Amino acid sequence: MSKKHPSKAISEARGSASRPLHQLHVERILGLVFAAGLFVGLLSCGKEDLRNGWDTLRGKEQEKGNASEQTSEGSLGSFSVSRVGILRHVSEAGVWKATFTANARTVTLAGPERTFQESTARDSVTHSTWVRSLSQPFQDEVDVKWLRAALAANERSVPDHLAIGMQYIAGAKPKLDANRRQIAGDASYGPVGDDGVRELGSDVADYLRTKADVMSKTGTASRVDNDVSTAELLARRLSLDCSGFIRMVYGFRDAFAGSGYPLPYVLSGFSSNTHEGTSTDSEGTENKTKLPRTAESLFLEGPGVVVIEDSADARNRLGDLKPGDLLFFRADETRDAQLDHVAIYLGLDDAKKRRFLSSRKSADGPTLGDTKGASTLDGTGLYARTFRAARRF
Repeated sequence: MSKKHPSKAISEARGSASRPLHQLHVERILGLVFAAGLFVGLLSCGKEDLRNGWDTLRGKEQEKGNASEQTSEGSLGSFSVSRVGILRHVSEAGVWKATFTANARTVTLAGPERTFQESTARDSVTHSTWVRSLSQPFQDEVDVKWLRAALAANERSVPDHLAIGMQYIAGAKPKLDANRRQIAGDASYGPVGDDGVRELGSDVADYLRTKADVMSKTGTASRVDNDVSTAELLARRLSLDCSGFIRMVYGFRDAFAGSGYPLPYVLSGFSSNTHEGTSTDSEGTENKTKLPRTAESLFLEGPGVVVIEDSADARNRLGDLKPGDLLFFRADETRDAQLDHVAIYLGLDDAKKRRFLSSRKSADGPTLGDTKGASTLDGTGLYARTFRAARRF
C-alpha cells in the first residue's frame, strides 16, 4: 500500500509583527513529528484489523470497509502478495498472477488468453483467467511450488476446471482413459420421461458406465442397482444432470493431473478406481471434502466458502464473482422450491454479460448457450430472474 505522506505546514504568519523566526521553525518541526506519529499509529491499526479479519473463519462476509482495505504482505521470491479482505492477490513484476481465497481450494490464475464459445450462445467469453484447485483449503501461506506448477500448466494449456467443463458440451469429442473408458465428450442431460421432459438423476456413474457394465450389471464404474432395468441403465449412459456435471468436473476429473497434488474432493455415494488423481469415497471422510449429490446440498454442505448468500437480492452482489464459482438458482418458478439448478461461472462475455456453463434439460446437457433461456445472470431471462446464491469451492 502506498504511504500517504503528511502535507507540509499550510502557511506562516505574515508581517514583521509575527512570532520570531526560530519559534516558527520549532513549531513547524513539532507539527511534522505529530503528523508522522499519527500516520504510523493509523497504519499499525489498519494492519492489525486486516490480520484479525483474515484469521476469522468465512462464516459471514467481512465488513465492506475492511474488504476495501489493502496492505502489502511482502514477497515470496519473485512474487509479491497483497491482501484484500479474505483474498490474497499474487503478482510478479507488477503483473497479477493469482488470487487465493481463505478457506477455499479453487484459485484463479493468469494464463494464455482463450475463448469459450458454442454455436447456440449469442456471445462468447474471452479472457486469460484459469481455475485450478489446491489439495487443501487455503489458509495463510501461498504454496510457491504449487503456484509455479499451476502457472506452468496454464502455459502448456493443461485443462483447468473451465476447460474440462467444456469437454462435455454438444459436439465435444470423446476422451478415453487408460482403460479405454470414455470420461469426456458430448453429454446428454438424461433420458426423456413419460411426460416428454428429460429426467433428473444422471450422475457421474451413469456417464462412465459402459455397455458391458450394463449387460453384466457389474463393473467398478458405479454401484449398479439390480432393480433398475437394463433399458434405463443404457438410456442414462453418457448423461449428466446439473449437479452430476459439477461432480464430474470438480470431483471425478482432476484439473491438475500429474502435478503431484491429489484431487481434494470425493464423491458422496460413489466409488471408482482411481485415475488422474481421483479420490474414492469413504463414509468416514469429513463432510467438507465431499461433493454432495444435489444442487441444494452442494450449496448448503459443499466445501469452500459462500460468496453470495441465498437471497432474492443476490444479483446485487454479482461483482463478487470469479470464474469457476458455482452459481445456484431456483429455476422452477411454479413453486417455492429448493435450489434446483447449479452452474459454473465462466466470466463476462463479449456483450459484458455474466455467462455460465451448466447442464440443462432444454439443451439436453452441458451448455453455455441460450436455447430456451440465456445462460447469463444479466437481463430478464429465466436464469437472471432466479439466480439466488454462489459458492467458491
